[in-house]
Amino acid sequence: MGFAHQDTQQVQIMKRAEKTYSLRLAGFTYRQIGDKLNIGIDTVRKDIDRMKVEYPETTARELVAEQRAKLVEMMKPQYLKAAGGDRKAAELMLKMMDHEAKLFRLYEQDQDNGQQAAVDAFKALGDAIRSTVPKAE
Repeated sequence: MGFAHQDTQQVQIMKRAEKTYSLRLAGFTYRQIGDKLNIGIDTVRKDIDRMKVEYPETTARELVAEQRAKLVEMMKPQYLKAAGGDRKAAELMLKMMDHEAKLFRLYEQDQDNGQQAAVDAFKALGDAIRSTVPKAE
């Protein structure tokens, strides 16, 4: 096998890996990706691993931005329909928003934003007030 053939094959593999990774970022399951690209689930896993290792972080951010832009474009026509009471459009919007949340890994992060600390401080304040109020005899 010549070098030119190996290079061509490597380029094809990377293009497929990019498609695989792009579909995964869009929220597709490994099985759905395999069916769409006519490849096995093990190949999907290898492609995603390949992208994680071989692709620089900036490129991953570019892919996320690209997927988000696609989601935003898909949401635009549904938004007005959903606001007008179209149930199917509202359900579709929710699905796309769920994909967007997964894209940004919002489900994986602790989204407390200090809420628990505020609740604890409020309880402590209430306890302090109760302890200083004289008891009725």
